[in-house]
Amino acid sequence: MSRCFRRRSSSGPGTMGGSISMEAMCFIPVLLALLSFGNEALQLLRLEQRLHNVAYNVTQIVTQQGTGQNAAAVAQLTFYRRFVQGQLSALQVGQAALTIEQYNSANGELVPLLQGTGCAGQGNWPPLRVGTLMRVTLCYRLGQGEGGMFSRFWAGRTLTTHFIQEIH
Repeated sequence: MSRCFRRRSSSGPGTMGGSISMEAMCFIPVLLALLSFGNEALQLLRLEQRLHNVAYNVTQIVTQQGTGQNAAAVAQLTFYRRFVQGQLSALQVGQAALTIEQYNSANGELVPLLQGTGCAGQGNWPPLRVGTLMRVTLCYRLGQGEGGMFSRFWAGRTLTTHFIQEIH
């Protein structure tokens, strides 16, 4: 009977069941950190792409409506500020600023239609002799949102884009 309940001695290659190698123990945390960093980098790239898309869309809307000639349309420009804030804050916590300017190439007159706080017009006006141009500059200051190392590194920085288009 003692043979049936005898303990088996633990020796040989299979004695440490459930253990992992030192290489795997070092590699797994590095892999997890790279995946997390890559996810945050892709999130920032998505935010930058959305920034460009929204600025382009606002530029198209403003130039197609002939906003500079219509006082009622100029009064509606604050709607675009709220629209931009909603579109960008859906991806990342932050504060949007929108600047819309009209430039008359014939006389060099610059008319600011909407001025965003901390967002000056970007980009040089093209050297045209005649024509009216609209410049839309969009700035997005990233907030102090929760996140990993990459998000904390970019917190407080400002992403900026602009588009210039002739009014038809």
